[in-house]
Amino acid sequence: MQRHIEHHLLPDWPGLELVRAHYQGFVFDRHVHLDYHIGLVDQGAQAFMHKGHRHILTPGSLSTFNPDEVHDGEGAENRDYQVRLIRLPLSAMARVSAMMGGRDLRFFKGPVVQDQALYQGLLTLHRQSEQAEPLAAQSLLLFVMEHLLRHHGEPVKPLAGARGLSPFQLKDLRDYLMTSLDAKHSLVALAERYQLNQYQFLRQFRAAMGITPHAYLTALRVERARDGLKAGLRVKDVAANLGFFDQSHLVRAFRRHYNLTPQQYQQQTRR
Repeated sequence: MQRHIEHHLLPDWPGLELVRAHYQGFVFDRHVHLDYHIGLVDQGAQAFMHKGHRHILTPGSLSTFNPDEVHDGEGAENRDYQVRLIRLPLSAMARVSAMMGGRDLRFFKGPVVQDQALYQGLLTLHRQSEQAEPLAAQSLLLFVMEHLLRHHGEPVKPLAGARGLSPFQLKDLRDYLMTSLDAKHSLVALAERYQLNQYQFLRQFRAAMGITPHAYLTALRVERARDGLKAGLRVKDVAANLGFFDQSHLVRAFRRHYNLTPQQYQQQTRR
C-alpha cells in the first residue's frame, strides 16, 4: 500500500483545505464528512459508491459530496490514482452563497459533474494554492464556486426518507452527537430519544444513512479531530476530548478515514 498526501490551507478562508493525494492499494470504508467535498482525479480513475450507485471518476469530471452523504472510494480496477480535493466547511459555503446574493446554503446536485471548464479551473486552483502569493488562488476560488453553484447546485431541501429516520430526526441526532462526542452513547438511549426500540432505530438509521450508528459516530469524531489537530493540540488530548478509548484508537480510525496519521495531518495543517 502506497500513498502520498499533501494539505494546503488558503489564507482568509478558515477551515478550507486543498488536498492532493496519490493512492495505490488503499480502500476507503463507507464514511461521511461534516463539510462539502469537491474532488477530481488527474491521474488514473477512482471508483466509489454513493446512494447505492457505483460511479467512476475520471480526468475531466468532478465529484461533489454534501455533508453527511455516505460514500467510499478506491482505485478503479485496483489501479493507483491521484485525487485533488477541496474540503469546504459549512461556514465557507454560507460565505460564498452570501457573496452571490443568496440567503441559504446550497447543495450540490452531484455526485459526478461533467464540466470541462470547471475541471480545468479547479485543477488550476490547486496548482495556484501551492504558490506563496494567495491572491490568484483566492480570486479563482470565487469564480469556480460561482460557476459550480450556479450550474450544478441547488437550494437545500428536505431529503426523502420514508423508510428511515426523518430529515428532522437525522438533524437532531447529528446535533445531539456533535455536542456530546466525548460521551459513551448506547443504542438503547439513542433509540429511546426517538421513541423506538433498538431494532427499529438501528433499521431506520441504516435505511436513512447506509451505515451503522457507531460508524457514523466514529466518522463525526474523526472529522472533529481535524480541528483540534490544526489548533496544535496533542494527539492524546484530542483523543480524550472526543471519546476515543485512547490515542491508538484515534490513530487507527484517522488512518482508516484519511489514510494518514493524525501526526502527519497536523504537520501539514498546523495553524
